[in-house]
Amino acid sequence: MPNIQSILSCYDLQSCFQAVYNLGLVLLFVLAFLNMVYGAVLYLFSAASIFSKEEGKNRIINSIGAIAITLILPQILNIINPGIFQVKLWIPTIQEAKSPVFKTEALWGEAEIVNQVNSVIPTQAYYWLDPNKAGKLADYTCFSNAIYVDKNDSLFGSSTSYNGIPVSSLVNKQLVECVTPKYSNFRITQGYNPGSFDKSHQLGYGIDIIPNDGNYQALTNALVNCGFSVLNESERVIECYGEGSTRLVKPCPSECRSSYLKPGCVCAYTGPHLHAALMVREK
Repeated sequence: MPNIQSILSCYDLQSCFQAVYNLGLVLLFVLAFLNMVYGAVLYLFSAASIFSKEEGKNRIINSIGAIAITLILPQILNIINPGIFQVKLWIPTIQEAKSPVFKTEALWGEAEIVNQVNSVIPTQAYYWLDPNKAGKLADYTCFSNAIYVDKNDSLFGSSTSYNGIPVSSLVNKQLVECVTPKYSNFRITQGYNPGSFDKSHQLGYGIDIIPNDGNYQALTNALVNCGFSVLNESERVIECYGEGSTRLVKPCPSECRSSYLKPGCVCAYTGPHLHAALMVREK
């Protein structure tokens, strides 16, 4: 039902005219309807000569005329002085309340594929995103091309650190040789973390990264062009540039901002940052 306060809201001259018009229109419709019903009763019973047929007809015509004049009056006043009386017919609408709907159908982890090579070394695994499920994450992700490695490569399955943050050797190589020359003003807040809900962190191929100067767009461009797929939790709209990545990245939605992963969310909000991961596949 409409809120009475919204109908009678008055904070300047124009809104006060609108409030008066709204109230008068409601009262007029009620009175005109009652008068029309009364006129119809008089008209129906006039055949038995109980009431006057002419009086009943006049009441119906007068009710219709009053409504017509009320609807036309604002247009006339608007022509006379458009700056004062620019009111519009206010018709309240009733909207069905709906529960929040998350904008994604798949959890981030559901799109992650891991091919374990050596069970003794947790980080020695091929990691990539299932394109059939990754498409459901497109609103939040800049997808980059996969990096192909040989399982006998010395970098594959080994770990190191970047400025004290544990990462896989492959991630470290891409950061040092590719990302840093393009954009170096960043810091990593999380790297290799076996206890993370995200498999890319579990394997060391994922990092949480922040631009020190706040230039999330420049950092995203460098990451994507260096083979990282990026999940945006920066609370900023970021464009994707680079080969294999043309999708728009959107911030982590408000309903997903928590320290744990909620059903239907591809991100857990831990403060503004980018989540970047390498897609590592076998040659």
